[in-house]
Amino acid sequence: LGLLGTDRWFRDLENSWFSFVDKVFVASQFHRQLLLQKRTISDNQIAVIPFPIDIEGMIKRYRYCMQVKRGGIVFTGRLTWDKGWDIVQQQMKKLDIFVTQKANLTKHQYYQLLCDSKVVFAPSRHEMFGFGIIEGMTLGCVPVVPDRLSFKETVPSTFRYKHDSEIEDYLLDALNEDRIDFYDIVKDYDYRKIIPKFIKVLEDVSNEN
Repeated sequence: LGLLGTDRWFRDLENSWFSFVDKVFVASQFHRQLLLQKRTISDNQIAVIPFPIDIEGMIKRYRYCMQVKRGGIVFTGRLTWDKGWDIVQQQMKKLDIFVTQKANLTKHQYYQLLCDSKVVFAPSRHEMFGFGIIEGMTLGCVPVVPDRLSFKETVPSTFRYKHDSEIEDYLLDALNEDRIDFYDIVKDYDYRKIIPKFIKVLEDVSNEN
């Protein structure tokens, strides 16, 4: 909303919420720090808990198509500046990139696409968590993301480029990677682990009140 010129209005609205709510859930430390810098909120009001994802279920259902990677690069973000759509378009002049937002895919087709693809690409300028990147990693895609935002918490440094001039090389290297198992990274986002954390925070708030 700030990009649309409504930042002052929305800042005041959010600050009014934060003046009376007990807890604000955010999905990353990056988002937490952003709130502390940009909004009127106390640190103890913020609970950092990642989005819950059906990691185990996805792996179980799509294990059959994760064994052989035939596809290329996938961009799962919105076609907007904050998701780096202009950067994607520049790379599409040189590389074949499948844009999911331009395809009318069912959820099943979307997951099959990730299973078949080698790389999931997100050149975001604004990202609080990166849901699509976690889904891609779960299904065996190599992530290519900038070394900033919430990606510093979710993606190994090996797959984070520091400058846009490095993007093409990172994408080409990722296409040539052997299949990598990211399970040890994504397993902590499984809803079976995340939901109890939500419940614990809510119980603690209830007991305090």
